[in-house]
Amino acid sequence: MTVFGFGEVLLRYTPPNYEQLKDTHTFDVNVGGAELNALITLAEFGHKTEMLTVLPQHALSHIALQKMYQTRVGTEFVKQQQGRIGTYYMEESFGYRSGKVIYDREHSTFAEHGNTVVDDLATQSGDYFIFTGITLAVNKTIRE
Repeated sequence: MTVFGFGEVLLRYTPPNYEQLKDTHTFDVNVGGAELNALITLAEFGHKTEMLTVLPQHALSHIALQKMYQTRVGTEFVKQQQGRIGTYYMEESFGYRSGKVIYDREHSTFAEHGNTVVDDLATQSGDYFIFTGITLAVNKTIRE
């Protein structure tokens, strides 16, 4: 049994020490994405997992791939294309101040080429497939 996660892998930029976006000059960078986060948890429990996504062909994708390797999430079906990785900027809540999130994922490699990931995917009885509603919203071709 394999659990496949189909979705966009994002880089999250967060100001350190609960700073606001408007005041920061540095960011902590983390790898995120709902499907990847679910696969990381399942891999920690010993399940075989595979990420289905498209990453760009440059150094920023290595941050995401390194996270997958470190957490034992399979990368056999990760494709790479010219382009950009989706990002989001997160201002953490603090005290009575609520948090903020700004997404920047338009024209990312997943948004442009995500539909190609599942073209040649061979699944077996008992495999599971995880995706979220945002995956359908990001790529029109995937919805069709």
